[in-house]
Amino acid sequence: MFRKFIRFNIKIFPMYIVLSFLLFVAIILGEDGGQYINGVLKAIFQLVILALIPNIIYLIINRRESGNFLGFLGMIPIIPVPFVVIAVIMGVVYV
Repeated sequence: MFRKFIRFNIKIFPMYIVLSFLLFVAIILGEDGGQYINGVLKAIFQLVILALIPNIIYLIINRRESGNFLGFLGMIPIIPVPFVVIAVIMGVVYV
């Protein structure tokens, strides 16, 4: 079931990219100085919550399959990884 969650998240990966760039660009435009890390941490938290919504829906749709909840729990630590990578890249370019 974990592989199904991985495949599902790969399918919605463009959503991750678009949301993260929109929020990080908003942070950069609203930046007044050295508060990039605080803004990015708040944005990553918001993005993880937004990215969990489709995963929760996928969990509910496939609730009858065995190992579904364990697959969902395995995805939770993996979801923030693309956002952290994009934040580091933007931090290197921006700062």
